[in-house]
Amino acid sequence: DGAEAAFAGYVETYPDGPRAAEANYWWGKTLSVRGAHANAAQAYIAAIRGWPQTSWGPDAVVELARSLVALKKPADACQTLAEFARRYPKAPANIQSRAAATRTQAKCAA
Repeated sequence: DGAEAAFAGYVETYPDGPRAAEANYWWGKTLSVRGAHANAAQAYIAAIRGWPQTSWGPDAVVELARSLVALKKPADACQTLAEFARRYPKAPANIQSRAAATRTQAKCAA
């Protein structure tokens, strides 16, 4: 609860700050853990605006797709995962594996 409040507070106070995108990513993580998938998806979308080339960027995209699957929006999840493959072809193996599992869960076309 404390982490969620801290990240939300940072984003609210410094929406255009240099760490706002990363704060949105971590805020999304806390929301996902609580099952607040709609709010998590919004936080992940805010985090990945501009497709950041950061260590957390690929994970944020996969987490967005997972939130979309939970919201019963598989077509949106598949579109997100297609963009993930295009934007982050060298993502770490563990993140690529989670992306593949999410593709299967969303029943994305091959």
